[in-house]
Amino acid sequence: MKDLLVQFHRDEAGATATEYIILLVVIACLILITVKGFGLMIKDKFSRASMYVQDHVRYSDGRA
Repeated sequence: MKDLLVQFHRDEAGATATEYIILLVVIACLILITVKGFGLMIKDKFSRASMYVQDHVRYSDGRA
């Protein structure tokens, strides 16, 4: 039993898997933050374009 516990203590395969999981979670969080940031930037660009069109484009029948 003691040998089994010593062998289990020296086994680093579980630690490696845990490190990969932590790395994947960090990468996923960075991707989410990046996508959210670009989403807000794109939303702002479309909003500005929409306001510009509403303010500057006139229809031929006189509608604003």
